[in-house]
Amino acid sequence: MIQALLLLASVLGASVYYWQHNKEWSYVQTLDGIDRGEVILPNYNVHPILYNECAWPILDPYEPDILKYIKKRKRRLACRPSTDVEVEWLDSKIQITLKSDLAMSCVASDLSGFSANDDVFVSPAIKLEADLPLEIPYTNFAVECEQNGKRVYRKSFYNYKKDQATKEFEAMESTPTSPSIAVLYLRSMSHSQLQREFPKIVKSTRKFGFYSFPMFNKISDNITDVVNGTFWHDEVRLTVGQYMRNERYCKVFSNTNLSGIPSDYDISNWAQSLKSDSCSDEDSVAERLIEQWAQFSIQNTDHCYLSHIFVNNTIWSKSLDDTLSSVFDQFQLNEVFKKTLVVVVSAEGIPVGTFGNSYTGKVEERNPILLAHIPDKLKKMYNDHMFHLESNQNRLITHLEVFDLINSFARLSKDQGIVPVRDDFMEWKREHVRGISPWQTLIPFNRTCYHVPIADEFCLCMQHKIDIEKDYNQTYAIASRLYDKMESDILTNYTCMQETTWIEKRNYTSVYNLNEKILNGTEEYIEFLYFGFFVNVMGQFKHNLKDDYNFDRTYPYVTDTLKSGCLAGYMERFCEMCHGAHFLTS
Repeated sequence: MIQALLLLASVLGASVYYWQHNKEWSYVQTLDGIDRGEVILPNYNVHPILYNECAWPILDPYEPDILKYIKKRKRRLACRPSTDVEVEWLDSKIQITLKSDLAMSCVASDLSGFSANDDVFVSPAIKLEADLPLEIPYTNFAVECEQNGKRVYRKSFYNYKKDQATKEFEAMESTPTSPSIAVLYLRSMSHSQLQREFPKIVKSTRKFGFYSFPMFNKISDNITDVVNGTFWHDEVRLTVGQYMRNERYCKVFSNTNLSGIPSDYDISNWAQSLKSDSCSDEDSVAERLIEQWAQFSIQNTDHCYLSHIFVNNTIWSKSLDDTLSSVFDQFQLNEVFKKTLVVVVSAEGIPVGTFGNSYTGKVEERNPILLAHIPDKLKKMYNDHMFHLESNQNRLITHLEVFDLINSFARLSKDQGIVPVRDDFMEWKREHVRGISPWQTLIPFNRTCYHVPIADEFCLCMQHKIDIEKDYNQTYAIASRLYDKMESDILTNYTCMQETTWIEKRNYTSVYNLNEKILNGTEEYIEFLYFGFFVNVMGQFKHNLKDDYNFDRTYPYVTDTLKSGCLAGYMERFCEMCHGAHFLTS
C-alpha cells in the first residue's frame, strides 16, 4: 500500500486531492466507524491512528485482494417450522394450540443433565394439553411435540422469573456511578467485517455513542484462554466475577463459567439445548443467546449485575445485524445504557482462511472488535478518564486491555485515580504480561508489540520497519507519474475543475512491511510506501512489488484544508456538494 502525501490546489485554492486504490477511502477517515472520541490534532487532516510508533495497516473493508472471497450469505434454515402446532410462552406458562386434525402429543422436559450430543433428557416429561396454559416447574426446559411417532416441533425455554424466585440472594442497586456490566462475547468478527457486513449495528453504535478501538490486536489462537483472560488475571486479587459478586453484591448471569465465578443464573444447559431445536442453525442459536442476554439486562436495570454471554459463531448472516441493532434500541428505551457499561468484544477477527492467503485476510484474522458504551453520567463525572478512553481509541490494545477496562469499572469509585505512565511502566507491564486500563491510563503512543508482548505471528504493527532512503530523483519520478495520472483523470472526468497545481516539497521515502511471519504464505507481497510532500495531506493506495507502481488502481479523493465544513470525499461528490457558490459559504 502506498501512502502518498500530495497537494493539488484548485483554482479556488481551497481543496486537496489525493489518490486511493479503490472507492472506500472514507473508511480511513472514520476508521473506527464511529465519529466520537477521536483526538483532533490541529492542522492535520490525517487520522490520529497514524500517530503511533506501531505503524498500523489501515485497510478498506473492500480491499481488492478479498473481493473474490466476499459472498452475500443467504440464510437457509434446516427446515420449515411445522404449521400444525403453535407454542406460546405467556407469563411463565406454556400454552399449545393444535392446528391439525391429526393426533399430536406434546411434553415439557427438564433440561437439567441434558446431553446435547445424545439429545437425551434425564427427568420425566410433563404432558401438555391443547389450549390449557400450564406453569412448568423447571427453569430450563424444552417443549417437544410428536405426530405419528415423528418429532414435528421442539423449542428450548429459559424461565428467568422462576429462576429468580428460587434465589435468596438480593442484589445491590445499580446506579450510574456504580454501574452494572454487560458483556457480549462473539467468537469471531473483525473490525473491517463489522463495517462491511453490519451497517445497522454500525449506525446504532454511532447513534448511541459507543467507543470503538480499531487498533485491536489478538494475542493468541486459544479462544478459551483469550475469553478467560478477559475476566481474570493471576496477579489481580479476585476475578471480575468474584469482585462483582462478593464485594459489590451483584448478580452474575452467564452461559459459561469463564467470568471467574459460577453464574447465579446458569443457562448453560438451555444454551446447549438450542442446537437441537426445530430448524435450528448457527444464526438462530446466536439470536436467542443475544436476546436472552438483552432480556436479563432489561429485567435487572435497577439491580447490580454482571452478564456475560459467549456466542460461538464463526459465520454470520445479516440476521445478526437486525438482532443486535434491535437490542441496542431496546437498551435505550429501557434505560439500560444509563446504568450499565455495555461491551461487545470478539475473541478473534475473521476465522483463519476465510479470505484464503490474501494479505488483507491475514490482517483481518488478527483484528477483533471492541465496542464500549459508557453511561452519560460517568462521562460528566470522570473528565480525565474520558479523555484517556477517547484518546486510547487510537492506540494499540489487546484482550489484556479489555480485562483492565472491565476491571476498572467493576472497581469504580468516586476517588478512582488516574494511573500515570512512569519510566519503567511499559517494561513492568511487559514483564508481568499485564494490560493497561484504557479508562485510567493514557496508553503511550510508542507502545508496540514488544511491550505487550505480542508474538510475531500475531503482531500487526509493522515492527520490522525498513527505512529506505532513495535519492530524490527516483522519489520525484514516482511522484511525478502519480501526479500526471491524477491530473489527467481529474481534468478529463470532472468538469467542475479547470486547473490543478502540484506543490512540491523534497523528502525521502520510507517503506514499511508487515513482519515475515504474517506475510508468509500470502499470495502477494505488499509494501507500505510513504511520500512526504505536504504535511497537512495524506493519500494512499495499495502497492504490490510485482506491479512496478501500478497507478491504474488509484482514485481521486478530496479533503478540505480550510475547515469550511465541506468534506465531500470523492471528486464527484465535491463537484455536486462543495464547488462554486456552496463552497466556502457553509
